Amino acid sequence: MNANLLKAKMAEHGLTQKETAKRIGISYSRFNAKVTGCHGAEFTLADVNALKEALKLDAAQIDAIFFA
Repeated sequence: MNANLLKAKMAEHGLTQKETAKRIGISYSRFNAKVTGCHGAEFTLADVNALKEALKLDAAQIDAIFFA
């Protein structure tokens, strides 16, 4: 996962990790764990779909962020 690109997309929308987590319906601590890969945490398909909507991501951006 390309955490820097995800953070850049959040910044483009003026969102913090805490605000983004709230928009996709997970806790900030869980969101942060998924961004950092802490203890093997990964974004689910539902998370990716929610981030797609919240950050207006297209297919190429999703590939670059989550499948890099």
